[in-house]
Amino acid sequence: MTAATESVLAPRAMPGATVRRVASALWSVRVTTVYASLIIAASVGLSQLSDSAQDRFLLLASTNLHNLTHGHVGTLIVSAFVTDGGATWVWLPGLVCLLAVAEIVWQSRKLFALFALGHIGATLLVAVGLFFAVRHGSVPMSVVRAEDVGVSYGAAAVIGALTWALPRAYRAPWAAMWFAVTLTAVAVDHDFTAVGHLTAVTLGMLAAYRWIRPSAAVPREYNKVALRTLLAVGTVFALAEVGWQEYWWTVPIVAATAATLTYRLTRA
Repeated sequence: MTAATESVLAPRAMPGATVRRVASALWSVRVTTVYASLIIAASVGLSQLSDSAQDRFLLLASTNLHNLTHGHVGTLIVSAFVTDGGATWVWLPGLVCLLAVAEIVWQSRKLFALFALGHIGATLLVAVGLFFAVRHGSVPMSVVRAEDVGVSYGAAAVIGALTWALPRAYRAPWAAMWFAVTLTAVAVDHDFTAVGHLTAVTLGMLAAYRWIRPSAAVPREYNKVALRTLLAVGTVFALAEVGWQEYWWTVPIVAATAATLTYRLTRA
């Protein structure tokens, strides 16, 4: 039998097997996939509105003091699906990468709980602080009706929680890096959103230490290179969310640390 004949008769990968592998990979990141799809749907729907209608919707969806103190608790959920800045296609891939690597490591239920804790927990803690700050005149009254929507609190909680997915020797540098970035943002901006990022990072670290541990096995559909890439892109996204434009000096530090940590995370 010639080599050409052997090539013809050799078994080929069935399309069905490829489809099953892709479906299995997507199922392992189902929370990330569904969440990203809902964000896209919300973005498309919002883009169909006039500018004034968009502004009204964002105010209604905001987790500001006015809405929360008037019992509009639904904003705690709605606000996680809409944003008020930047084209969605620019930042959404970074969010997807960050959530995907966390979902692969911790599985869907824990990622959902962690993201919700960061988004809702940080929002409520910041709201309590703002309530007393407004009453004592420490912050302007304009924050009562400020637009406050987006994914950054949940993402910050995830990036903080990833501390405990790293090898033991790299946990302290990772935690120190994110505390340095978020504390710098608070010190420079004096902004409640910056405080929210710091709060969410802290909540994520505490929650993961207390009740989240990495899964025993990473789905075989994801190799080490894929995980490194996901975490690297997700880290850049998280840094952008806490204000890398203002704190450009943190970029080389974060880049070098992230490169080392992502390599070590997926080496074993």
